[in-house]
Amino acid sequence: MSPRIAKFDWDDANVEHIARHDVLPKEVEEAFLDPFAIIKEHGIRFGEMRYSMLGRTAEGRLLMIAYIIRRGAIRTVTAYTARRKDRNTFQARR
Repeated sequence: MSPRIAKFDWDDANVEHIARHDVLPKEVEEAFLDPFAIIKEHGIRFGEMRYSMLGRTAEGRLLMIAYIIRRGAIRTVTAYTARRKDRNTFQARR
C-alpha cells in the first residue's frame, strides 16, 4: 500500500479528533510526503484495512498517524506526536 495518494478525506469529526492531540490536517498531509515514512498494516477493523504511519512534518515534528483508505482517499483516524518508542523505531530505520 503506497501512502502517496493525493486526496485526503477530512470532515469535522476527524479534524476535531486530531485537534485534541494538537495536530493540524496540514501536518498530517505533510507527514505523508516524508520519504522516510514508515508504514504498517494493522489488519481489518470494521471492514476496512487499518494502517499506521510514522512521518515527519515540514517543521520536523514526528507524527504517528492511524488511517484507512476509503473511496480512494486517505482518512485519518487519529494523529499525535510520536512517543519515545516510536521515535526510536523511526531513527533506527533511517
